[in-house]
Amino acid sequence: MHVIKNAFSSIKVDSKGAQLLSWEDLLQSKPVLWNLNESYWNRVSPILFPFVGRLVNDSYTYNEKSYRMPQHGFARDADFTCVYEQENQVTLRLCADALSRACYPFDFEFTVNYELQERALCVSNTVKNTGSTIMLFGFGAHPGFHIEGDISECRLQIIGKTRLQRHLIQNGYYTGETEWVNFEGDGFLSLNEEYFKDDALVFKHENIDSMRLWKGDTPLIDFDITGIPAPYWGIWKKPQAPFLCLEPWWGIADSIGFKGDLRDKEGMNSLLPGESRSFEYKINRL
Repeated sequence: MHVIKNAFSSIKVDSKGAQLLSWEDLLQSKPVLWNLNESYWNRVSPILFPFVGRLVNDSYTYNEKSYRMPQHGFARDADFTCVYEQENQVTLRLCADALSRACYPFDFEFTVNYELQERALCVSNTVKNTGSTIMLFGFGAHPGFHIEGDISECRLQIIGKTRLQRHLIQNGYYTGETEWVNFEGDGFLSLNEEYFKDDALVFKHENIDSMRLWKGDTPLIDFDITGIPAPYWGIWKKPQAPFLCLEPWWGIADSIGFKGDLRDKEGMNSLLPGESRSFEYKINRL
């Protein structure tokens, strides 16, 4: 367990999965992330790598060979090594090994850095291809934010948006169907449990680089992408659970019936040998 803190916040980071386990606002004595309760969900803020979402039959094909892969990849359950730590910052790393190569045939170095800057948490996730062939991967963030009271008291704001197409999901896979979600005023969406009865609200290629979560007329957090724009976003919660997840994704689950090679999968990122790419965001406590 690693603890980073400053005058405004105290954050706990688990070496398993490099997962944020808690974030306490020291000025307001309130949690920013939800307090884990496994009767709802057994995660707080998992990292999704090297895949986002579910694969058809939990498997994929690459170079005519089939591999098994759990939903959201293996990083969220892997043991990371701490490579740097000071009072307000910690850096953890996961490298390819025999266990990872059995389900993912690429050599990689995946580094996660958390840094507190006043009331904000800055996060950088860097993937490096340490192998000799082109590497294919996905990455996503999945933090669950604390919600007090009913979700109907909350609003999501995506400035400049009047309506977006939601991509529909069935049993973890995309159906190819969409429906319109209408926003009001300056990009406000009033939330309710109905939105989440069939899984997440998912938006694709909508040029979203920032979201703000409100409770009534009080802003709670800003979630800002500071690096490569996220082509996919998910908003998700469990029924009646006291959290809401805001999830920028650089990758996405399979569509129903997809059986192609990994190179044909939607949303995959590629790196040449020796190349690296960073996915960065900032969460501002308001």
